[in-house]
Amino acid sequence: MYHLAEGVRRLKWVSIHGEEGQRRRAAEFLKFLEAKARAKGGEVLRKLEALLEEGKSRGALRLVGLEKDGVKVLDVKTEEKDYKLYVTIKAEVDGAAGQYKLTFTRERDGTRRLQFYVRGGAARAVKLIEVLTGERPIAVEMPDGRTMIKGTGRYIDALARYEELREAIERWSDR
Repeated sequence: MYHLAEGVRRLKWVSIHGEEGQRRRAAEFLKFLEAKARAKGGEVLRKLEALLEEGKSRGALRLVGLEKDGVKVLDVKTEEKDYKLYVTIKAEVDGAAGQYKLTFTRERDGTRRLQFYVRGGAARAVKLIEVLTGERPIAVEMPDGRTMIKGTGRYIDALARYEELREAIERWSDR
């Protein structure tokens, strides 16, 4: 089911940001899907509309320069390595500068996860992710004094709204 949902999100993005011919074909296919969803009614139509909204918002926001609720993003870099995606975010959170290296992983069953560790400053790391994704991540204290910050694929999808991350996340997700 994930691949189907991801395809709908991507179609919506292409219908807005693709080249002329791509936009037209994507829009035509989306009209076809909407007609099918309307015929099925209720829940199917609501799910399709939610996927279309997610696709529309992908890459719509700029991450670098974002200032919100005490978070200021200074820089972002991505690197794909060994089936993982690493996202390094330099940010000021409540006036304290820091660098956060997020790791995106995929389980054998395709489940995607966000995870990273911090030593000290766990509250700032949690706040950073919450401001960027709109959801509070899980924080787990480790025996060695570090804190593991983690989230599900929803967090990764929320981060794909940012222009600087969209392409890398889509490429990694398609692997």
